[in-house]
Amino acid sequence: MPDKLEKPTKPAPNECCGGGSCCPCVWDAYFEELRRWKEQQGIKSPAQKQSKPKPIDPDCFYR
Repeated sequence: MPDKLEKPTKPAPNECCGGGSCCPCVWDAYFEELRRWKEQQGIKSPAQKQSKPKPIDPDCFYR
């Protein structure tokens, strides 16, 4: 069983240059660590929580 991850902390404002040319950016690393932490905690992302769309009821449309 893997060790329990600690929730990552957001980068400080002075850790990102804001130029968009760093690869990877400190924010890229943060979001990847956050994704892994949420996965380990069993927290689903909004995309995973969405249910399938309801079927269209033809009686709801005007004819």
